Amino acid sequence: MIKKIMLLGSIGCFLLSHADNPTMGLAPRLKIYNSRETLSKIMDLISHEQKGAYLRCGDGDLNLAHGKRSGSHSVVTPRLQFEMQEVFDLNGPTILKSLPLTCKELGSLEEGMFPGCHLRTYKDCLRFLKQAVPFWGTDIKDVYSAVALHHVATVDHNYCLEFLRFLKAHNSCVLVGNKEIPEHIKTLLFGAGCEFIPTPTKNAYAEIDAIEKQCLEAINKKKGYKVIILSTGNTGRILQKRLWPKLDNVFLFDFGSLMDALCGWETRKWIRLNTSSLNSLKEILINSL
Repeated sequence: MIKKIMLLGSIGCFLLSHADNPTMGLAPRLKIYNSRETLSKIMDLISHEQKGAYLRCGDGDLNLAHGKRSGSHSVVTPRLQFEMQEVFDLNGPTILKSLPLTCKELGSLEEGMFPGCHLRTYKDCLRFLKQAVPFWGTDIKDVYSAVALHHVATVDHNYCLEFLRFLKAHNSCVLVGNKEIPEHIKTLLFGAGCEFIPTPTKNAYAEIDAIEKQCLEAINKKKGYKVIILSTGNTGRILQKRLWPKLDNVFLFDFGSLMDALCGWETRKWIRLNTSSLNSLKEILINSL
């Protein structure tokens, strides 16, 4: 009887904790890594030439995985939906998956985040977790910052510069991104020896088979450890998923919309709200990289 009462008491506490903290019901062992921790982990993996990937999964990716429209994807085909679900299902100790979980309630809000600039409501974060659970492939535990490079680019120029120098030091880079990225930006960030695979400015997924083929051809020509840098939106995550089982000795890094900012394209609200800081960063980059 005593054991039964204790068990009932434990269940009661469990249910109470879930009521007080809805996150526990979705991801009881959730650990969120901040911007610096995320970038530091990436540098550590690359420094030790480990095969790895940084998947910047956002709300748009979650919508596509659930068959909902997102951004330039006005029509979500079953193939696109299934491939995005497969992105979330990738798991492994060197696969760094992220979600947009930056809010005060989760302890993940960083100084310099505000409405329109990476800050999310707790309600939205819970929705993102709920959307991710069916496709995660395992319990949601380690979640890395989806805006790591974007955030340090606006609040910590020195650390951002350190990270970009680190990437540039790896001469065996392949950049997959918008065909309109200026040559001087590519050279500034990754050096003249960086192989460039251009993608359409919108809906790159329509040409993903050809892009994947070009990537494999370019990567297989290069010897040694390689860093594959992607800046092509939702399609980039699917491309990472496709390349992962076909390549060894690589790190797949999603550069994100900081590329747009450095190209002078105000494609995101966070870019428009940080114009002055981003212009300063670009000036520093030109003078120091």
